[in-house]
Amino acid sequence: MKNKFLYILLALLTISLYSCKDDEVISNEDGTIPDREFMTMFRKDHNTGKGDDEPYACKVVDLNDIQLYWYGVKDCAGYQIRMALQANVSSGLAEDWDNPAHLLMDTIVGPDVLDLLVKDLEYSTSYRFAIRTLSVKGEGYHSKWYGYGDGRHWADWFGLDTDLRYNTPDLVVIGNITKTSFRLNLDLSYATSGDPGDYKQHFEVDENGNFVVHTISVLPSPTNPGAQVPDKWKNYEVTAEDKPTAILTLTDWT
Repeated sequence: MKNKFLYILLALLTISLYSCKDDEVISNEDGTIPDREFMTMFRKDHNTGKGDDEPYACKVVDLNDIQLYWYGVKDCAGYQIRMALQANVSSGLAEDWDNPAHLLMDTIVGPDVLDLLVKDLEYSTSYRFAIRTLSVKGEGYHSKWYGYGDGRHWADWFGLDTDLRYNTPDLVVIGNITKTSFRLNLDLSYATSGDPGDYKQHFEVDENGNFVVHTISVLPSPTNPGAQVPDKWKNYEVTAEDKPTAILTLTDWT
């Protein structure tokens, strides 16, 4: 009876000791993690062999939108996707990709989501993307990142260049720049802007042949995303008082 009691006690202690280690990452002698999630990849010709015209290949659509597709991993917790300008992460180093100042997007989607449309990007710009599979077991078991490669490891990184924008009229002239303000002149005259033949397809023109401007948005440059913009100029609605002269003085800059 005593031996049976000791056996039960030892069994309970073993279970207790094991349960205390549930949140620890178990690794092999070589440092690999046996239960780590499989690494997904963005779908491109390099790993599909079907060319860029296959329905689920990552591609640029509508000039400056990017459609992403990736491979699904069964029973995972989801996927984490990052986007950055090529110039900021072309080293392929994790320290660059992990720098929040370099990231234009860092989002998580569910396990059943295998595509993402990223809209309204800058025209004629090179973007890089990275993705990893998330594990239900937590951080230590997430897959390695796909997309952190540099130029010498081209198979490990993924990037796309948005297309050139259609012809646009030169409406904006900036002048009278000071430390706290600048003047914005809008040339709304359709006749003097030089129409290559497709302006009317993309822009609103009034009965007098002038371009119609509804709002003015001042945003930080992609190469200086931390620049501060006064809230009132982020999405300024052009008023009837503004239109006769089409001259605005943008103030309150610090």
